[in-house]
Amino acid sequence: MIVKDYSSSCKDVKKECYFCAKGAHERGVFLRISIHVKMRISLIGTFVSCVALGAGLSVQAQQPAPQTLEEALAVLQPLQDHPLDLSAYQVKLFYQNDFETSQTLEYESELTTTDANGREIRSREPRPDAEWIVEGSGGVKIADGKLHVTSGKYLPDGRIDFSERSHLVVWNKMRFPENYLLEFVVNHCGSDNGLTLLFMSATGLQGESVFDRSLPVRNAQYPRYHSGQLKNYTVSYWSRNSQPLFEAVSNRVRRNPGMTILASGHSLTDESSDKDYHIRILKVDATITVEVDGRIVAQGTDTQPALGEGYIGLRTMQGIQEVTYDDFKVWSVQPARPLVYRFDIDREIGPAVWRTTRQSLDAAQAMSADLILIRMNTYGGQVDMAD
Repeated sequence: MIVKDYSSSCKDVKKECYFCAKGAHERGVFLRISIHVKMRISLIGTFVSCVALGAGLSVQAQQPAPQTLEEALAVLQPLQDHPLDLSAYQVKLFYQNDFETSQTLEYESELTTTDANGREIRSREPRPDAEWIVEGSGGVKIADGKLHVTSGKYLPDGRIDFSERSHLVVWNKMRFPENYLLEFVVNHCGSDNGLTLLFMSATGLQGESVFDRSLPVRNAQYPRYHSGQLKNYTVSYWSRNSQPLFEAVSNRVRRNPGMTILASGHSLTDESSDKDYHIRILKVDATITVEVDGRIVAQGTDTQPALGEGYIGLRTMQGIQEVTYDDFKVWSVQPARPLVYRFDIDREIGPAVWRTTRQSLDAAQAMSADLILIRMNTYGGQVDMAD
């Protein structure tokens, strides 16, 4: 039995940067700083030109795999040094979980049986009180105000048994709205291998629940999520995999089935594996924008009909030792209603009406009204006042 001494909370240990360990970090930083200049002066190829024009452009045409770290960095969208702008939306808290209370976890293996042909099938849907549904055989627990996930097994004394490892997908029970803002804090607890990503707006191909009994058992096997009976978006926001080259340096947004790339931006989670990263992802209709620690790293627009409401799942590859999630929130997002200032003119046009109009226009400007609505029920007056 292989057991690693891992406490239930992440250690505050400074670890060598992933790219420093490979002698590539300085080149990566240099390219990040200079990528804007290179794009502006070179404009070599249609794809590079499009990236230089704006970070919001979709990257649905698949590009040849980069062969060097420099090539991998060169095709990424430029970083935007500002957070998401939510001023155009009404944002309302839809779901919140701070993991401070005990919660029911249910494993997919508890929802399945074997048919007459020896095939594993779903026998029921999750219990109503199950907050999180786990696919795969790794360990999941709620402790110390966090959701803990490991590819191994948690032991009673807090250590982790890694004699057997598993990929994992941890679904939240909620079906989330079509347009939303997702945010959470994640820490990979010193892991130096593997990848984590999100499934978003996930349903069956016909819009059914991801837990519908008609769907095949998935067991956290990745092809069953990206090329099976589910449709979803994925955001790959953290990786320590060395191959393919672009994986460890980029933050990728895809649509499934098909793994169509919608956007590729800088990771910004490559500094340390022992720190908290604050992730926010905005999905409005067909556009998905990813923010890491207050900076927009990727933005893409789906050219197919946008996916609607659906489920959110947290995927962990078996190379991960442990990852924790905290402050998990989902906000519903709607276009903000325009602010309308209204006033009435219901008497003869004259000096009094002129003064009322001036005062109303000043008041509308002071409150930053989007529209001014004048309800008029008048019967004439002085021409100079009307002008």
